[in-house]
Amino acid sequence: MSKVEEVVRLIKEKFKIPEERIIKEIKQKLLEFSGLISEEGAAILVARDYGIDIREIKTFTPLSELVSGMRNVNVRAKVIKVLPLKEFTKRSGEKGFLKTYIIADNSDYARLVFWDEQALEAEEMKIKEGMVLKIYNVRTKENIFGEIDILTDKNTFIEFDEKDDFLPIDELSEKFLKSKYKKLQGPLDSLGYYEVVGIISYVFGKNFFFKSCPICGNKVVNKEGTYFCDVHGEVNPKNSLYLRIEINTFDSNLRAVAFRDVAEKIVGMKSEELEKIENLKDFLTKVLVGKFIKVKGRARKNKVLNVFELIINEVENVDFKSEINELIEKVEIT
Repeated sequence: MSKVEEVVRLIKEKFKIPEERIIKEIKQKLLEFSGLISEEGAAILVARDYGIDIREIKTFTPLSELVSGMRNVNVRAKVIKVLPLKEFTKRSGEKGFLKTYIIADNSDYARLVFWDEQALEAEEMKIKEGMVLKIYNVRTKENIFGEIDILTDKNTFIEFDEKDDFLPIDELSEKFLKSKYKKLQGPLDSLGYYEVVGIISYVFGKNFFFKSCPICGNKVVNKEGTYFCDVHGEVNPKNSLYLRIEINTFDSNLRAVAFRDVAEKIVGMKSEELEKIENLKDFLTKVLVGKFIKVKGRARKNKVLNVFELIINEVENVDFKSEINELIEKVEIT
């Protein structure tokens, strides 16, 4: 929702004034200032004429426009999945809590994440699938699967919105959760969710582990020998597997990245076992290069290399007969 639309909504709801009249007043302001102000500026002046504090004017960012590192963001979306409250024990011995919702607007979906006290408060709100929420003052962070998480804190507040102008919940679920992956045809050259079939042709890098938070799995920061998670503070980190590979899809080569249990599934071994291997690069090259693989993931732009790469979040068993027949047909067509 744009700032102009939000001004119209506020005046309409507070003063029961027809929308057409408000829009007319905004246009009159534009004429009054002879083009010296924008439509948004004119709307704010109209709001002031009605005695509305501009701090009340909240705009909402579409989920498709969220990027990692944003703060004090407002979003409006429909709940399409509610996950159970999770309880765990922190390093300090205290109990911790996690509550997660999958929300979507018509442009994209995201995880809405509450930790600890906020998780318990969210549970008490009885948020259900199909509800439309206005969520204020959140921040964003890219998770280990390359997707954007919406993180809440004590400054976050939520309003229930009776207006539902989104797609029906079954259509949103179908669009983003069930059939979001499409088979990659040709090179990986755009954002999206893809299913990729091919052969691992190269293993990149020399370091295959990163320090992660044992609670949420996010990468931690080392400050003078003490490790900190930006959500959970000081933690005792664990080593998590990090795999960068090249996949030959028979149309092109693409870079792919996998983390933690997804990377372990590709290799077929646990991190604890791999840590004991002396020359891990040679071992992984021997095990993985030439391996037929079917994966699903989200494409993102690697800004350093200026190429698209796939963040793998699912590894599937390969139906060799079906996939080989499909490859033979592709070769015959070309």
